[in-house]
Amino acid sequence: MQSDGIGRSQYSGDVSIRTIPEGGTNRLQDYTRGATAPDNHGNYTVDYQHYELNPVEKRPPQPISYYIVTDPDNTWGDGFIFNPNGSSENRQTAAVDAHYGMMKTLDYYSEHGHRF
Repeated sequence: MQSDGIGRSQYSGDVSIRTIPEGGTNRLQDYTRGATAPDNHGNYTVDYQHYELNPVEKRPPQPISYYIVTDPDNTWGDGFIFNPNGSSENRQTAAVDAHYGMMKTLDYYSEHGHRF
């Protein structure tokens, strides 16, 4: 089930972004765009910085879906430039920009009949 979250983008202002409610939180994942068969997972945005800060030899093996960005209230980011020491809302701003950019890019290719 898809829902629309509110993203506070550094570059595009307030935007509507596709998310998935799951387990009392929301995942920055869009089943309606991007990858489909055989996995049918759509596209998602991960916290790659968090992933990289936990090297393989120091982290338990987790599937990449473990690192999908989540938010409890479906309002994402603060719209300000990314600060690595910033709040969780500030770190979400970079994820909003990536997720929204992915959505718009895939929409462009879909609307103009081009494929990757």
